[in-house]
Amino acid sequence: MTTRDLFKKLRTRHRDLVGPLCRLHSLCQSTDCCALPVTTPVINFDKIKEIYCRKNGIIHMPPSVDAITISRSGNTFCFVELKSWVKYLVYSKEVTADTIDRQVRRYHFREKLQASMEICTELSDPDFFAVNNFAYLIVTDAEAELRIDAARSFAMAMFSLAETSSRRWRPECIAATDRAISKFRGINVRHISCQDFDKVLSTL
Repeated sequence: MTTRDLFKKLRTRHRDLVGPLCRLHSLCQSTDCCALPVTTPVINFDKIKEIYCRKNGIIHMPPSVDAITISRSGNTFCFVELKSWVKYLVYSKEVTADTIDRQVRRYHFREKLQASMEICTELSDPDFFAVNNFAYLIVTDAEAELRIDAARSFAMAMFSLAETSSRRWRPECIAATDRAISKFRGINVRHISCQDFDKVLSTL
Protein backbone atom coordinates (compact mmCIF):
# COMPACT_ATOMS: atom_id res chain seq x y z
CA MET A 1 0.00 0.00 0.00
CA THR A 2 1.31 3.45 -0.91
CA THR A 3 0.98 6.68 1.05
CA ARG A 4 -1.70 7.83 -1.39
CA ASP A 5 -3.59 4.56 -0.92
CA LEU A 6 -3.70 4.79 2.87
CA PHE A 7 -4.61 8.47 2.91
CA LYS A 8 -7.36 7.91 0.33
CA LYS A 9 -8.68 4.93 2.30
CA LEU A 10 -8.91 6.92 5.54
CA ARG A 11 -10.24 10.06 3.86
CA THR A 12 -13.00 8.07 2.15
CA ARG A 13 -13.90 6.15 5.29
CA HIS A 14 -13.88 9.22 7.55
CA ARG A 15 -15.06 12.11 5.39
CA ASP A 16 -16.47 13.95 8.40
CA LEU A 17 -12.99 14.04 9.96
CA VAL A 18 -11.36 15.79 6.98
CA GLY A 19 -10.76 19.53 7.09
CA PRO A 20 -8.16 22.29 7.36
CA LEU A 21 -5.58 22.16 10.14
CA CYS A 22 -7.02 25.35 11.64
CA ARG A 23 -10.14 23.39 12.60
CA LEU A 24 -8.03 21.43 15.09
CA HIS A 25 -6.24 24.47 16.48
CA SER A 26 -7.81 25.38 19.81
CA LEU A 27 -6.91 29.05 19.48
CA CYS A 28 -8.48 29.35 16.03
CA GLN A 29 -11.59 27.55 17.26
CA SER A 30 -12.13 30.03 20.09
CA THR A 31 -10.97 33.34 18.63
CA ASP A 32 -10.58 33.04 14.84
CA CYS A 33 -7.39 35.04 15.19
CA CYS A 34 -5.17 33.59 12.45
CA ALA A 35 -4.06 36.07 9.81
CA LEU A 36 -2.87 33.38 7.39
CA PRO A 37 -5.01 30.22 7.69
CA VAL A 38 -3.70 27.10 5.97
CA THR A 39 -5.66 25.23 3.31
CA THR A 40 -4.19 21.71 3.05
CA PRO A 41 -6.76 19.15 4.23
CA VAL A 42 -5.83 16.89 7.12
CA ILE A 43 -7.63 14.02 8.84
CA ASN A 44 -8.33 14.22 12.57
CA PHE A 45 -6.25 11.28 13.78
CA ASP A 46 -7.30 11.55 17.41
CA LYS A 47 -10.80 10.60 16.28
CA ILE A 48 -9.53 7.79 14.07
CA LYS A 49 -7.64 6.42 17.09
CA GLU A 50 -10.82 6.51 19.17
CA ILE A 51 -12.75 4.62 16.49
CA TYR A 52 -9.92 2.08 16.11
CA CYS A 53 -9.68 1.49 19.86
CA ARG A 54 -13.45 1.03 20.28
CA LYS A 55 -13.56 -1.40 17.36
CA ASN A 56 -10.69 -3.45 18.78
CA GLY A 57 -11.81 -3.36 22.41
CA ILE A 58 -8.86 -1.27 23.58
CA ILE A 59 -9.92 0.36 26.85
CA HIS A 60 -6.83 2.41 27.62
CA MET A 61 -6.34 4.58 24.55
CA PRO A 62 -2.73 5.39 23.70
CA PRO A 63 -1.62 8.94 22.93
CA SER A 64 -1.70 9.88 19.27
CA VAL A 65 -0.85 12.70 16.90
CA ASP A 66 -3.50 15.29 16.12
CA ALA A 67 -3.74 14.71 12.39
CA ILE A 68 -2.38 12.99 9.31
CA THR A 69 -2.00 14.15 5.73
CA ILE A 70 0.24 13.57 2.72
CA SER A 71 2.69 15.85 0.97
CA ARG A 72 1.74 17.64 -2.23
CA SER A 73 3.81 15.13 -4.19
CA GLY A 74 1.96 12.26 -2.55
CA ASN A 75 5.28 10.61 -1.70
CA THR A 76 5.40 11.36 2.03
CA PHE A 77 2.92 10.32 4.70
CA CYS A 78 2.80 13.04 7.37
CA PHE A 79 1.99 12.81 11.05
CA VAL A 80 0.98 16.21 12.43
CA GLU A 81 1.16 17.30 16.06
CA LEU A 82 -0.25 20.77 16.70
CA LYS A 83 0.82 22.80 19.74
CA SER A 84 -0.66 26.15 20.76
CA TRP A 85 2.11 27.86 22.65
CA VAL A 86 0.24 31.15 22.40
CA LYS A 87 -2.66 29.80 24.44
CA TYR A 88 -0.33 28.11 26.92
CA LEU A 89 1.59 31.33 27.54
CA VAL A 90 -1.53 33.46 27.86
CA TYR A 91 -3.27 31.24 30.40
CA SER A 92 -0.31 30.00 32.46
CA LYS A 93 0.03 31.71 35.83
CA GLU A 94 3.79 31.33 35.91
CA VAL A 95 6.07 30.99 32.90
CA THR A 96 9.77 30.22 33.19
CA ALA A 97 12.27 28.26 31.14
CA ASP A 98 11.76 25.33 33.53
CA THR A 99 7.96 25.33 33.26
CA ILE A 100 8.25 25.42 29.47
CA ASP A 101 10.62 22.43 29.52
CA ARG A 102 8.20 20.53 31.75
CA GLN A 103 5.36 21.34 29.39
CA VAL A 104 7.33 19.98 26.44
CA ARG A 105 7.91 16.71 28.31
CA ARG A 106 4.14 16.44 28.90
CA TYR A 107 3.58 16.54 25.15
CA HIS A 108 5.05 13.01 24.76
CA PHE A 109 6.08 13.54 21.16
CA ARG A 110 7.79 10.15 20.77
CA GLU A 111 4.98 8.13 22.36
CA LYS A 112 2.37 9.80 20.16
CA LEU A 113 4.33 9.03 17.00
CA GLN A 114 4.96 5.40 17.95
CA ALA A 115 1.32 4.69 18.80
CA SER A 116 0.10 6.45 15.65
CA MET A 117 2.50 4.46 13.47
CA GLU A 118 1.26 1.22 15.02
CA ILE A 119 -2.36 2.10 14.27
CA CYS A 120 -1.52 3.08 10.69
CA THR A 121 0.39 -0.17 10.23
CA GLU A 122 -2.68 -2.11 11.37
CA LEU A 123 -4.79 -0.14 8.89
CA SER A 124 -2.39 -0.72 5.98
CA ASP A 125 0.47 -3.23 5.68
CA PRO A 126 3.04 -4.56 8.17
CA ASP A 127 5.83 -3.06 6.05
CA PHE A 128 4.07 0.22 5.27
CA PHE A 129 6.70 2.43 6.92
CA ALA A 130 9.55 0.29 5.66
CA VAL A 131 8.69 0.98 2.03
CA ASN A 132 7.15 4.47 2.24
CA ASN A 133 8.53 7.84 3.28
CA PHE A 134 7.03 9.53 6.29
CA ALA A 135 7.56 12.76 8.22
CA TYR A 136 6.66 13.98 11.69
CA LEU A 137 5.58 17.62 11.67
CA ILE A 138 5.49 19.44 15.00
CA VAL A 139 3.37 22.46 14.15
CA THR A 140 3.32 25.51 16.43
CA ASP A 141 1.66 28.90 16.50
CA ALA A 142 4.57 30.47 18.39
CA GLU A 143 5.67 32.36 15.28
CA ALA A 144 2.23 32.85 13.76
CA GLU A 145 0.92 36.21 12.70
CA LEU A 146 -2.30 36.87 14.59
CA ARG A 147 -5.20 39.07 13.58
CA ILE A 148 -5.76 42.05 15.85
CA ASP A 149 -8.43 44.45 14.65
CA ALA A 150 -10.83 47.04 16.00
CA ALA A 151 -13.84 44.70 15.85
CA ARG A 152 -12.68 42.59 18.81
CA SER A 153 -14.85 41.93 21.82
CA PHE A 154 -13.62 43.02 25.24
CA ALA A 155 -12.59 39.41 25.99
CA MET A 156 -10.54 39.24 22.81
CA ALA A 157 -8.98 42.63 23.53
CA MET A 158 -7.86 41.34 26.93
CA PHE A 159 -6.53 38.22 25.23
CA SER A 160 -4.55 40.38 22.79
CA LEU A 161 -2.91 42.26 25.65
CA ALA A 162 -1.94 39.02 27.37
CA GLU A 163 -0.73 37.57 24.07
CA THR A 164 1.51 40.57 23.51
CA SER A 165 3.07 40.25 26.97
CA SER A 166 3.79 36.56 26.32
CA ARG A 167 5.76 37.17 23.14
CA ARG A 168 9.08 37.31 24.96
CA TRP A 169 8.68 33.63 25.91
CA ARG A 170 7.90 32.37 22.42
CA PRO A 171 11.57 31.89 21.39
CA GLU A 172 12.11 29.77 24.51
CA CYS A 173 9.08 27.63 23.62
CA ILE A 174 10.52 27.06 20.16
CA ALA A 175 13.97 26.26 21.55
CA ALA A 176 12.58 23.82 24.14
CA THR A 177 10.65 21.96 21.45
CA ASP A 178 13.73 21.87 19.22
CA ARG A 179 15.76 20.34 22.04
CA ALA A 180 13.14 17.63 22.53
CA ILE A 181 12.91 16.63 18.88
CA SER A 182 16.70 16.74 18.40
CA LYS A 183 16.76 13.40 20.24
CA PHE A 184 14.90 11.69 17.42
CA ARG A 185 17.12 9.54 15.21
CA GLY A 186 16.38 8.22 11.76
CA ILE A 187 13.10 10.13 11.54
CA ASN A 188 12.29 13.09 9.31
CA VAL A 189 10.95 15.35 12.05
CA ARG A 190 10.34 19.04 11.48
CA HIS A 191 9.32 21.85 13.80
CA ILE A 192 7.42 24.43 11.79
CA SER A 193 5.12 27.41 12.10
CA CYS A 194 1.47 26.61 11.42
CA GLN A 195 1.42 29.31 8.75
CA ASP A 196 4.24 27.52 6.89
CA PHE A 197 2.32 24.23 6.83
CA ASP A 198 1.22 24.43 3.19
CA LYS A 199 4.68 25.49 2.04
CA VAL A 200 6.47 22.69 3.90
CA LEU A 201 4.13 20.06 2.46
CA SER A 202 5.03 21.26 -1.04
CA THR A 203 8.70 20.43 -0.36
CA LEU A 204 8.26 16.84 0.87
